[in-house]
Amino acid sequence: MKILFITSSRLGDAVLSTSILHTLEKHDKNLDVTIVSGSLPANLFKAIPFCKKIIVMKKKSFSRHWFQLWRKVYRSKWDMIIDLRGSLISYTLRSSVRIRWRACSFDKGHQVERLQQMIAASRAKISELAAPKLWLDPVHVAKAKSILTSPTLAVAPTANWVGKQWPSQYYIEILEKFLKTYPEADALLVAAPHESAVVKTIQQSLESPRIKILLSADLPYVAAALGQCDVFLGNDSGPMHMAAALNIPTLGLFGPSDDTRYGPYGPNNKILRIPQKLNELEQTPGFSYQGSTCYMEGLKPDDVWNALSNLWESMHAKVTQLADIAVWSKSQGVS
Repeated sequence: MKILFITSSRLGDAVLSTSILHTLEKHDKNLDVTIVSGSLPANLFKAIPFCKKIIVMKKKSFSRHWFQLWRKVYRSKWDMIIDLRGSLISYTLRSSVRIRWRACSFDKGHQVERLQQMIAASRAKISELAAPKLWLDPVHVAKAKSILTSPTLAVAPTANWVGKQWPSQYYIEILEKFLKTYPEADALLVAAPHESAVVKTIQQSLESPRIKILLSADLPYVAAALGQCDVFLGNDSGPMHMAAALNIPTLGLFGPSDDTRYGPYGPNNKILRIPQKLNELEQTPGFSYQGSTCYMEGLKPDDVWNALSNLWESMHAKVTQLADIAVWSKSQGVS
């Protein structure tokens, strides 16, 4: 089946959209998929065995990026076009099935459930969507295994907006307790290179060799490293969705974002948010999505620690039951 798959330019949304690719993989062993993506998440698709081509679409003035995309794909006859950007391009291409995102039509539940609504509204014969999935490069996995040799807590303390970034001091408090309570474990601080100041502040405050840092824009390697961790803790962010898609038990921290739509997807995951609901927060005088105010201070470290320690101990109980722990790929081993 020859498919044109147009996904989001945002990392978190692109990761969640892999639920569709995962479902297609289960239904058809002869997939030939061309993926259109923004530059940030594009490399995450490289290890997908049925992805024949990746087209990076960079936004241009007057929507010229859509015309440039059309020129690259119009010669092909597609069995299916899935457009999660909600454009009209699919109507200008030859295709047997067109599936197009319409925000006003699919507006209930988690984003994966909304994608399911989109699929159900089409003529595609696809059953209930599978969970999001990331395909890993064996070379990256081998490298990550050689570095992360102890039980490891992944921590992503940054976000794309300071408003939804839990204070660094709170992360320091949590990690101090974690290192003291679990002396056999390490912690891996994960962030993009331009976010290094936050990560280094946390590392320098703790002064422990058990605190490791991964500052990398190489998302396939970041995914492989996350896949070797036992539990993930972090803000609502792309790495949070990556961890959940790798089947790593994930604790997501929420404030000025919609946890009912963008919480980490899967049964092993937990959500904690500030006391206010999102609509209550938005009605607070002076609230702004463009401002520099942190809205996460109402989520206290004691509550996060209780949830994290419960998640860690539950995960650790499963891990210790596995005889082949030395060669086990954690991201694919625990359900």
